Amino acid sequence: MGKETEDPSQMTEKEIMESLLRTERCNARHSMITMITCMVMTCVLTIAVVVVVPRLISIMNSETSLIAAASEIKDNLNTLTDNAQSTLDNVNNLANNANDVITQNSDELTEAINKISNIDIESLNQSIKDLQSIVEPLSRVSSIFGN
Repeated sequence: MGKETEDPSQMTEKEIMESLLRTERCNARHSMITMITCMVMTCVLTIAVVVVVPRLISIMNSETSLIAAASEIKDNLNTLTDNAQSTLDNVNNLANNANDVITQNSDELTEAINKISNIDIESLNQSIKDLQSIVEPLSRVSSIFGN
């Protein structure tokens, strides 16, 4: 090795050739290591692409289907909310209509009760007795002519 640092003009042709051969072997070793490293990295990247990319595509497809399902669920919830609001509006209208009917009938029922309470029962009874006393003799007369 000490000869390698010597001046090439003082070296013999054989020593120069041996020095070149050692240098070329060292360069070949470095080139081989570099080539093997590149091949290993290429294999690792190829395996990664072959294994990882299909999984990524599968995950992305799953995400797409999940997003579509979530969107459909959101649309269904919106429809359900709209239907619930419509139902509540209808129930509110029904309650208002029932309240109006009760109020209207309550007024009429109160009016009828007031009219009934204003009837003079004693006068009515007296009128019925008077009518009976008139109808009874007529009934006797008609029974005489009718038989």
